[in-house]
Amino acid sequence: MANTIAVEEVKLVEKEEKMKIKLNSACHSLSFSVYIASRESGLTVDESRANSNTAYWQCMGAALPKSISAN
Repeated sequence: MANTIAVEEVKLVEKEEKMKIKLNSACHSLSFSVYIASRESGLTVDESRANSNTAYWQCMGAALPKSISAN
């Protein structure tokens, strides 16, 4: 017949993908841990993100040299 379309059988394949998280520093690891702990304690995503960011930047600030000389 005219105007007919052949339909092919489509098979769906379930694929398990594992997420790999690369942490570049101890501060990233700390930030991730604080986020997970915050979420597990019942805080919202935004509150957990704020805690995580605060921990990260405090950690990064502590990693900076205490004095910098410009020669």
